[in-house]
Amino acid sequence: MVVAAIGVAAWFGTRSSGPDYQLTTASVGNVESTLDGVATISPANQADLAFPVSGTVSAVDVSVGQHVSVGQDVASLDTTPLAATVTTDEANVANAKARLSAAEASETATTTDSQATTGPTTSGATSTGGSGTTGNSAAISADQSALLAAERTVDSDQAQTTRDLTAAVTACGGTVPASSSGSAGTTPPPSTTGTSHFTSVSSSGTSTGSGSGTSGTSTGSGSGTSGTSTGSGSGTSGTGSGSGTSGTGTGSGSGTSGTGSGTSTAACTAALEQVSAGEKAVTQDITTLEKAESTLSGALKQSSGSAASFTSGGPSGTAGATSGSSSGKGTGTGQPTAAPATPQELALDQAQIDLDNADLATARQSLDDATLTSPIAGTVASVGMTAGQSVTAGGSSSSTADDIVVLGPGSFEATTPIPVSDLPEVHLGQAATVTPLATGHAVPATVTAIGLLATTTNGTTTYPVTLTLDATNLDMLSGADGDVAIVLAKASHVVTVPTSAVSTIGSTHFVTTYVNGKATRTRVDVGTVGAIRTQVTSGLHAGADVVLANLSEPLPTSGTTATGRAAGGAGGFGGAGRFSRG
Repeated sequence: MVVAAIGVAAWFGTRSSGPDYQLTTASVGNVESTLDGVATISPANQADLAFPVSGTVSAVDVSVGQHVSVGQDVASLDTTPLAATVTTDEANVANAKARLSAAEASETATTTDSQATTGPTTSGATSTGGSGTTGNSAAISADQSALLAAERTVDSDQAQTTRDLTAAVTACGGTVPASSSGSAGTTPPPSTTGTSHFTSVSSSGTSTGSGSGTSGTSTGSGSGTSGTSTGSGSGTSGTGSGSGTSGTGTGSGSGTSGTGSGTSTAACTAALEQVSAGEKAVTQDITTLEKAESTLSGALKQSSGSAASFTSGGPSGTAGATSGSSSGKGTGTGQPTAAPATPQELALDQAQIDLDNADLATARQSLDDATLTSPIAGTVASVGMTAGQSVTAGGSSSSTADDIVVLGPGSFEATTPIPVSDLPEVHLGQAATVTPLATGHAVPATVTAIGLLATTTNGTTTYPVTLTLDATNLDMLSGADGDVAIVLAKASHVVTVPTSAVSTIGSTHFVTTYVNGKATRTRVDVGTVGAIRTQVTSGLHAGADVVLANLSEPLPTSGTTATGRAAGGAGGFGGAGRFSRG
C-alpha cells in the first residue's frame, strides 16, 4: 500500500500541467458539399381535375379510393344552359352572314341600277345608256372577295397570336418577362363606322389603334331638251365611299425577367419568339387589308362616275350626249336611292362573322367540357364536389380548391425554395438526395426544373427548384415533407479532416496539429467543404494528428467572448498536454 501510494504521488508530481486535447487523424476519403433545405414531396404523376367551364354539377361518378382508367368520366355538369348558348351563337353567325350578303349586294346593285334605266323619247331616237355593267359588277365582286379574305386572315392571325401569348404566359411561369418593345394589346370591339385594327408588338406596354369612315352620298337631278321635244327626267345614284384609318401604336415597358435556367427558360424564350412572329404577321395582314379596301373603294368610285353621266343633272341631261333629235333618256323619281355599303363596312361585317364564329366554337367546346374525364389511370385521392354544387371555370369551387385528385403510379417530385444568393450554384441535372421525414431514409434525386418566379418572404427571395426522386415505390401521401441535399461539389480519395477542425480567419484556413506532444497551428488550403468532412489540398498529410478541441477550456456560454477562431477550431496552443482520440 505504501508503494502504491508513492507511485500515485510520483505520477501526479510528474504529469504535465498542459491542456487536454481531443485528437483525430487526417485521413483519405470522400467529401461532398451540399446545399440543404426542406421540401414538399408529391407524386409526379398526379392529376388535379377541375371543370374548365362554370356550371352546376349534375353527377359525380367516382369516390375516394376508386381506381379509374384513362378517359373515364368522373363528373358532369348540367348542359341545358350550355346548349342554349350554342343555339344563340349559331343564330348570331347566321344573322352576321346575312348582313354581309346584303352589304355586298348593295355595292354591286349600284352599277346595275344606275345603268339599266329606261324611259320614253320624243324624237324616236334612243340612247342605250352605256355599257360595261356586267364587267363592273364582276370587278366589284372580285374586290369584295379579296377584301373579305384579307379580313378573315387578320382575324385568324390575331386570334392565333392571342393563343400564343397565353401559351407564353404559361411557359414563362405565369407572367411574360418585360422587354424593350411594345406590348401585345387587346383587340378593340368592332365599330359600326369605318374599320378598326391594331398591331400588337412584343410583350409589354399597350397598343391600340382605331379608325373610322363615313359613307358619303351624292344626289343629282337634271332635265334635257332636244329640238322641239322636251323630255324631262331625273335620277339619282347615291354613291359614296368612306375611309378608315387602321390605327397602329407602339408601347414601351420595362421589367426584370425571371431568373432561371435550363429547359424552362428555353421554352419561355421560344414561346415569346412565336408571339413576336405572330405580331409581325398581323401587321402584314393589316397592310394587305388596307390595300384591299383601297382597291374596292376605287372600283366603287369608278362605277359611280360611270353612272353620273345619266343622273348628274348636266346641261343636256342625256345619256350618250346625243344632239339634235336625241332626247334625254332617263327615268327616276328624283329621290335619292340608298347608299351602298363602304369597303370598311364590309370589313366590319366580316370581322363580326369571325367574332361570332369564335364565340360559337367556344360555346361548343364548353358543351364538350361539361363532362370531366381522367387523363391518367390511377386512384382517386380526393373528391371535392357534389351533385347540385356550383363550380367556377378552372376549379376552385365555393368550398374547395381541388375538385377531384387522381394519383397515378410512378415517381415522386420534391419542390424546395432556394435563396437567390445560392441559385447560381444550382443546375439542371445535379445529383441530390431527399429524405422523407416519414421514413428517415435518403432517396437519390435529380434537379429537373428551376422556377422563374421568385417569392419574397420577410426580406428573403427564393426560387422554386424541383427534384425528381429515383424511387418509384415510395408509400407516401401527396404533400409529405422531407429534407433536401443538393450536391454542389464532390471530391474522392482526397486528404480530409473533420470540418469542425478547420478554423478560418478572413480567407486563410488553419488546423491545429499535434506533434511530439505539442499543439501547433498550421496553415492549410482547402477544397470541397462538406458538412462533416473538409478536403485539405495542401499543408497536411494523411495520418497527421489533428486537434479537435481543447478539453481544458470551459464550454462556451452566452457570455463567452469570441477569440476570432471559427467555431470548432482548436485552441490552447501553449505547451505539451494530454490527449484523447476522437
